[in-house]
Amino acid sequence: MADYMWSIIMANEQASLWSGNRGVKMIKLYKIFNMFHKTNKNMKRIGIIMSFVFVLGMMFSCTKTESQFIDEKTPNERYSEFITEVRAILQSSEYGWIGMLRTPRNDKGFSVFMDFKEDNRVVMYSDFNTTTSNTPKESSFGFRNTGIPSLIFDTYNYIHLLADPNSDINSGTSGSGLYADFEFSIRKVSADTIVLRGNLNNNDFLLVRLKQDEKDKLVNGVLTDDINLFQNYFASAENNYIELNIDGESRKLAIDYVDNRGVAFQVMEGSKIVSFAGPLYYALNEIKLGKENTYKGVTFVRAYFKEVDKLFIVDDAGKEYEVLAASSPIIPLPPFLDSFGDGKRYYSAEFRPNTANAYFQPIWNAIQNESITKADRHIGYLRMSLLTDGQLYIRIYRYAAGAGTTGSASFSRLYYNPVNNSDGSVSYTYIATGSDGGASSSALRSTSLELEAFLRDNKFVWDWKNKTMTEGGLFVIDANGEKTGVALTGILGTS
Repeated sequence: MADYMWSIIMANEQASLWSGNRGVKMIKLYKIFNMFHKTNKNMKRIGIIMSFVFVLGMMFSCTKTESQFIDEKTPNERYSEFITEVRAILQSSEYGWIGMLRTPRNDKGFSVFMDFKEDNRVVMYSDFNTTTSNTPKESSFGFRNTGIPSLIFDTYNYIHLLADPNSDINSGTSGSGLYADFEFSIRKVSADTIVLRGNLNNNDFLLVRLKQDEKDKLVNGVLTDDINLFQNYFASAENNYIELNIDGESRKLAIDYVDNRGVAFQVMEGSKIVSFAGPLYYALNEIKLGKENTYKGVTFVRAYFKEVDKLFIVDDAGKEYEVLAASSPIIPLPPFLDSFGDGKRYYSAEFRPNTANAYFQPIWNAIQNESITKADRHIGYLRMSLLTDGQLYIRIYRYAAGAGTTGSASFSRLYYNPVNNSDGSVSYTYIATGSDGGASSSALRSTSLELEAFLRDNKFVWDWKNKTMTEGGLFVIDANGEKTGVALTGILGTS
């Protein structure tokens, strides 16, 4: 079927300025001037002018009146004919349709499987959860002229579940749900594909005709199995990535599974992180990926398991990439810290006596003893942050003098400038004022010389603490550049 230009189909054509009663008046006006022309030769020039105006008026009248008809059909007739054809196509699919719905406000993807019946009834499954994926839901559908022909779902079903304003229903935004639509303008139609667009939230909704084997899988619970399989895989796998060759250079693309509704990729380009992401849709024995999942001209379109534990991603050229797992995060810690953006504290970690790294414990004890000896103040914990220019900012939380470890701990600040060493490591020297405008406490400095010496006299590298991208910090290295085990690490944050 040919594509449709809805602006033509639904043009709100009005009667001509010169048609109808106005046309009749124009004719009468011409007759009056023609009468004067016959009785008074001085009116000849006026008669010629009015004759010209009359001819123009009749031309416009004919043109506008005829434009209301295309193939001798009115706009309402063309609308009715089009809707009849769309309805026939929807109902002609013996095995139904898969609808891939993207909510652009939160970039989530949802699959809705629909079988359009007679009497404006539709039966649905959805990948929203393992109940909707295994339990058919029947509701009604229809069509409406909203300025463009629209497919509407007018009783509650799995599409309305996504739009439900009750956040307890879909974990969405109170009052808006997941910003899903249930009225869709019909943008493009062919025998096996229908392109829709949400009338309120601009949801992209692509309908593709199902085949018999796909329908069999749906009713036999394969969709539910897929949801469990993919979610369990990403819940247990860490540091997933694929290798991609770009212009002869191998690059590792880190993969993250986002809220079970999308895929996010990260890749290093020099010292910078490049990120891109897009929605995913649970299909049958695979997940389909949105066109937003594109890097350097390569668009990833789907993912599937060849075996229970072997996941492959496929690009639009049909090339397959096995999803692998690294022993540590693909993205190094320093550029990860930079990715937080200017003006923010990239990294914040809390250090307490009972959670200190075993190798760091003697250093912690020395710092604590100095504070108690010189100021009679116990240190509760330290919080370390990295500023935008690499400066180190440490807040030391201490209890009141003579209070031991009772009451509330208040903090004072210390700032340190980075010293970049020739071997790529970094050390830190004390400064009075930080780049964020804060000032170091001179009284605190005098009781924290052990900490100052530790940061000044050692060489450090920033690195992850373990497999996950949640903990990291400063690791002391030896003369060979190897980590010694002494480390100031903690949970990453931005506060």
